[in-house]
Amino acid sequence: MAGGDSNHSSPLLGAQAPRGDEPLLSQARQAQRRAQVADLLERLYQPMVHKRYDAVLTLAEYAEIPRAVGGIVRSLRDESVLVRLAAILAITEIGPRLANPLLCGHAIHHLAAMLADPQAYISTLAAETLMALGGAVHPRVAALAEEAHARREAIIPFSHLAAEALERIGTPEALAALAEWPGLSR
Repeated sequence: MAGGDSNHSSPLLGAQAPRGDEPLLSQARQAQRRAQVADLLERLYQPMVHKRYDAVLTLAEYAEIPRAVGGIVRSLRDESVLVRLAAILAITEIGPRLANPLLCGHAIHHLAAMLADPQAYISTLAAETLMALGGAVHPRVAALAEEAHARREAIIPFSHLAAEALERIGTPEALAALAEWPGLSR
C-alpha cells in the first residue's frame, strides 16, 4: 500500500484502524449512538403517531443505553394505542437485555397496569411480555397471561373474518387498512 503499511491505514477507507486508535473509535461510535438516541427521544413528542411509533421500535436497537429504554417505558403510557403497542413490542424484543433494575421495575409496573386495557390485544401482549420478562413478576401474572392467551385464541378467527370483509369491500381504503394491519392478513 502506498504511503504506509496496513497497520496504519485509514478506517475511513475500510481498513482496520491501528490498535492505539480503537478506544477512540469506540468512544466516537458510542457518542454517535447516544446522539441517535437523543434524536429518537425527541421524536416521541411528535404529534404524528407514526413518527412516535417508529421511534419507539427503533429505540429497541439501543437497549444498552438506559435513556433509550426509559423512552420505551414512558411510551407505555402514550395516548395512542399504536404507540403503546410499539412499546410493548420493543420491550418484548429487548427482553432479558432489560438489565437496569429500575427501568425493568417501571416496565413491569406499566405492563401490569396495561392488563386492564380495554383493547384486548394490548392486555394480551402486556401479559405475554410480563411472562417473557421472567420471575420478577407478581405470581398472578401467570394466570392473567393464560387468560389473555385464551382471549387471543378467541379473537384470531375474527381477524380472519375482518380480513375477508376488507378484501370483499375492495375499496382503496379497505385494502390500505388490510395492508397496514398485518394481523388482519389472511
